[in-house]
Amino acid sequence: MKKSSRYSPVIKFFPLAGVLVFSGCSGPQEDVRLSFCKRLIDGQPGFSRGGEWKGSNIEARRLEYARIDVSYGVAGEDAGDSPMEASCFYAYGVAQENSALHGDLSVYATVPYKMIINGRTLSDRELDRAINRATLNQGKELVDSVRQGVEETKKNIRKELTQ
Repeated sequence: MKKSSRYSPVIKFFPLAGVLVFSGCSGPQEDVRLSFCKRLIDGQPGFSRGGEWKGSNIEARRLEYARIDVSYGVAGEDAGDSPMEASCFYAYGVAQENSALHGDLSVYATVPYKMIINGRTLSDRELDRAINRATLNQGKELVDSVRQGVEETKKNIRKELTQ
């Protein structure tokens, strides 16, 4: 018979909490610049939830910038099948110059210095607002994810303690 410690559920909690926190730091195998460019579109005039990402393209100009193009569309009568297109421009940095030789985007900034939506360049002020909104939303999602994981863990601990 296996002897169970009263504290074993608590000990199980800490690794889970660590996984939850670190899992919020990176999503699927999509580059963070591409993910962030998509986040910047959310909340812009003309953006409508319920659509899908139609495509993306990444162009890296070594020693200059990386340009990421994304398009988003909502199919149906109300949407008119017109996609929202955006381009995000990320400055080149020299911190990891060898990475650029292999096509790695890690040598580029993770926050764009310029953004074009449907052919219109956002002003610096508009871009700053979009970046702040996207960063805040990302933080809220992380906190909600951690909170959900903690609640699930607490429920499992209570269940185990009552057995």
